[in-house]
Amino acid sequence: IYPVPKTLKTELLDEMLSRTEVRSVIVFTRTKHGADRLARQLQRLGHAVAALHGNRSQSQRERALSDLKRGRVQIMVATDIASRGIDVEGITHVINYDVPHTPEDYVHRIGRTGRVEAVGDAFTLMSPDEMKQVAQIERFLGRTIPRVMLPDFNYKMRPMELKRAVTAQPERYRPSHRGAPARNAHAPSAGRPRNGVSGAQPRSTQSRS
Repeated sequence: IYPVPKTLKTELLDEMLSRTEVRSVIVFTRTKHGADRLARQLQRLGHAVAALHGNRSQSQRERALSDLKRGRVQIMVATDIASRGIDVEGITHVINYDVPHTPEDYVHRIGRTGRVEAVGDAFTLMSPDEMKQVAQIERFLGRTIPRVMLPDFNYKMRPMELKRAVTAQPERYRPSHRGAPARNAHAPSAGRPRNGVSGAQPRSTQSRS
């Protein structure tokens, strides 16, 4: 769980993706509009992204899934309804941009990674108004999900401060290459990707189908 102000979720997500060896990631949002908006934002930041939700035609869904499987895009932004049809091997990360409405949806989401005895990571960006939903998920799971912070990320920035910072140092907020670790970040090993977090580490998810 990454506690973060709602207004900084996109910036934190960009930093996480930039510091990680992005191979095949699913980012979940609650709404179709939110999925399209986030996909556009990530594309502007230099990431290879596709969106998948209920308003997409069958051909658009098939093309998006094909692009993810073939590596043409590294990030799929999806809603819960659309995720039911996602069956892609090799998903390394699931990121909950929005905390899901129900604990069952959380379990279904994180089940997209770590399949067939593989290991994957599941991260959740939690704003203060989503703490109640996270508490429900933890009661359902019967355990507490670790809270972690991303080093060197300014969690106290306000939107206007962020706008000024991006204008002054645009390279700081955009990856130098799609999927490549950002400057000064440690590149992950050839094995399991790392998220650049020091100290407390997120617990891996392992789903057996």
